[in-house]
Parts: sequence; structure tokens; C-alpha cells
Amino acid sequence: VEQTELGMPFRDYYIKDDDAYKKIREAYLQFMVLIAEMVREDRNVTTNDTFIEEEMNKVLELEIEIANSHQLSFDTATRFRT
Repeated sequence: VEQTELGMPFRDYYIKDDDAYKKIREAYLQFMVLIAEMVREDRNVTTNDTFIEEEMNKVLELEIEIANSHQLSFDTATRFRT
């Protein structure tokens, strides 16, 4: 079974705790909020900024949990060597 792909390309973006990675996560969250707002507007659904931000935070938290459960890329690649 393959590991799932996440919205950001590398596991470190989700799990590293230094300022650079925190800024990346914040930018990613704002991107998700923007896309959700655009989709809701396109579908003529009322936009509620607080609701959208809360929901996108939940999505990011789920992605962080998934990233934490992923093996490192190196481990995954070496697992299939013979």
C-alpha cells in the first residue's frame, strides 16, 4: 500500500517546528482558506470567514496527523530494495 499524497510536497513542512516551516504552514492555510472562499462564492454559498478558517484549520491538522504517520521518504524507498 502506497502512502497518501498531502497538499504540501514534503513531510517536513508539516512536522518541523522552526519559524520557516511555521510560515510555510501559515501560507498554506491562507491558500486553503482563499480557495474555499472562491469555491463558495462560485457556488453562490454564503461565505463565513470564521467558519471557513476553522474548517481549513481542521484540514491542516488532519494533514499534520497523516504526515506524522508517514514513514520518511528514505525509509519508504529502501523498503522495496532487494
